[in-house]
Amino acid sequence: MGNKDPQKLRFEFIQRVYELTGGTANVTVNMFDDVGNSLKMDMDTTIAVSDYLISERLLAPMGIGGNICITHEGIKHVENPMDFVQKPSTFNQNILNVGSMSNSGIMQGSNGAHQTINATVNDNKAIEAFLIEIINCIHNLQLTYEKQQELQAEIACIKAQLSSPKPKQNIIIEGLKTIKNILLGVAANLITPTIKTFLTGLPF
Repeated sequence: MGNKDPQKLRFEFIQRVYELTGGTANVTVNMFDDVGNSLKMDMDTTIAVSDYLISERLLAPMGIGGNICITHEGIKHVENPMDFVQKPSTFNQNILNVGSMSNSGIMQGSNGAHQTINATVNDNKAIEAFLIEIINCIHNLQLTYEKQQELQAEIACIKAQLSSPKPKQNIIIEGLKTIKNILLGVAANLITPTIKTFLTGLPF
């Protein structure tokens, strides 16, 4: 699987199957042509990842030739990704390396303090507070017009999910990922402590 985290590969793989099948169980896709190629995985990695997910009963084989489908259990895992973090046998809790956060933006992966990942993405109140904080300081972040529009769109999308009686966790997480990527380009002295704290607690 190369240098890429196998847990991330597995989640990306099952998430891609979920997207291709429209989140419907027993809809057939091909692990090589449909999934592996779209994720730029080689054949050996595709087989290893799919075999693991099948052994966990998150995917199921459908005949020969690499055809697979997502199971009901697999759908639940994609829609509630924190299950992967909470279960050691699938997606273990990770450690985020937090380096300097002054003057040059938010730095990750350097030799700084280690902070254990918490369940921030599962805490709707924390997410709401985070979004409000961004809204309150958005004009101070010195974003381009396009980035500000993208940021506002992601905030609106997440807020819509949080107000839903059945919020889709995968949509919230993808939105938070996008927001984090946008904020990585902002000078750290423009980021408020509330935003910094939330970002360092994200499991991605």
